[in-house]
Amino acid sequence: MNAHLADNCGNCVTEERAVSVRPYLVEPAGEIGTRAYYRCQECGHRWLTSWNEDAMPEIAEGPDAA
Repeated sequence: MNAHLADNCGNCVTEERAVSVRPYLVEPAGEIGTRAYYRCQECGHRWLTSWNEDAMPEIAEGPDAA
């Protein structure tokens, strides 16, 4: 899973700590978009994030892109 897709749980984040969550499902959203579904392992909170690859090209290219 691409490390760029990790997100912080909004329910668990505090000034002292953040809970990093990787998506349990990633799928295309249209021709150039991506959608990722998350579930926090600590509190069970679920959320969806989507973006256009033009806005975040490192996700489309992956960590090994030169």
